[in-house]
Amino acid sequence: MKNNIKIKFIQIKQLYSKGFFHIIGSSILNKIMQFCSGIFIVRVLSKEEFGIFTYAQNLLAFFLLINGLGINSGFLQYGSRNSENEELKNSIANYSLKYGVGINLLISFLIIAYSIFGKFKVEEARIIFRMMLFFPIIVLVIEMIQIYLRVNLKNKEMAKVSNLNTFFNLIGMLLGGYIYGIMGLIVGKYIGNLISIFNCWKYLKIIYLNNILNISQELKKEMIKFSIVAVFNNGISQLLYIIDIFLIGIIIADKNIIASYKTATLIPFALNFIPLSVMTYLYPYIAKNIENKVILRKYLKYLLIYLGGINLIISIGLILFSKLIIIIIFGRNYLDSRNIFIILSLGYFIAGTFRIPFGNMLAAMGKLKCNFYTTLFGGILNIVLDILLIKKYGSIGAAIATISIFIFSSILGGYFIKKNLKI
Repeated sequence: MKNNIKIKFIQIKQLYSKGFFHIIGSSILNKIMQFCSGIFIVRVLSKEEFGIFTYAQNLLAFFLLINGLGINSGFLQYGSRNSENEELKNSIANYSLKYGVGINLLISFLIIAYSIFGKFKVEEARIIFRMMLFFPIIVLVIEMIQIYLRVNLKNKEMAKVSNLNTFFNLIGMLLGGYIYGIMGLIVGKYIGNLISIFNCWKYLKIIYLNNILNISQELKKEMIKFSIVAVFNNGISQLLYIIDIFLIGIIIADKNIIASYKTATLIPFALNFIPLSVMTYLYPYIAKNIENKVILRKYLKYLLIYLGGINLIISIGLILFSKLIIIIIFGRNYLDSRNIFIILSLGYFIAGTFRIPFGNMLAAMGKLKCNFYTTLFGGILNIVLDILLIKKYGSIGAAIATISIFIFSSILGGYFIKKNLKI
């Protein structure tokens, strides 16, 4: 008994020294700050204004589906694989940053073009969307800094960078929104991100000023191929979280309904940080042990038992206290979102326990084709179900479509995990 306790203590100590608790703590703090920011936006803006902001923000998310053409995933994968080769690792970081910024400059031009010539169902969102044109570049730079730290297993530093970035954004949006409303929110977010980049300048210098590009053309092609497949997989996965509001905006085109649906998603979707934090920590270790199925099976077992138990407790709590949660956090004005909130809270358990861990584990194992098929079929089914169910049941139909895709993706992802680990 004493030996078991001693072993557990040593294991916990090892996790602490490797930065596991820093990542978890950072993610919790980040989500608390992001969630507080979301509550502030809901409270400070009228329901119509929040609907306008959500419409513009959702449209930006569509453009960011091709963020850097997935080079962030390529950097994480190939940087982790070559973590022992300092020169090659830094060269991969440099190449990834320059490639990604180039791609996102094109995305910014597309945002300008769409804001001028595109059709907006919520016309008031046009100018708000145009103001967001530099976000793709800023987002990519901050992501690259964080991935650089992950690749180097500097989890404590990454946690600090992530926390400060969220903090600066929160303060910027709070002050900007309080003084100037929707436009102030955007300006404040810009200021917060720029302060974050300045704060991380010492890491950015290491990445950008390393001009020794010791990367073969073959490796570049391999990275780009991996990245494009990854951005497609991640894009369709992310589409699951943004297509609902987009189609509600097209089919129903009601700012108040958009606002209510978005409010219902805030807590269930924000809770994805729990499985994502765990997978953020595990990803480099899984990538290093892709040939060791014994270790991978052990990771999977712990994920299903411990992560599943935590997620079950959370989902039950959200469902039982749904009315009280909405009244206290968002106000009675948003009680019409309760049924959607309940459906998506159940969806969190499914996504957080199965869909997200399975998808991330397959990606770390390099099984992109498995994720490709899961996301492709899931994405097509998601769009079809959304169109049919939103037309028939309104915004509740969108929530039903979302949980249906969570179930479908989890089953298919579980099949591929079982096949590859030979369980």
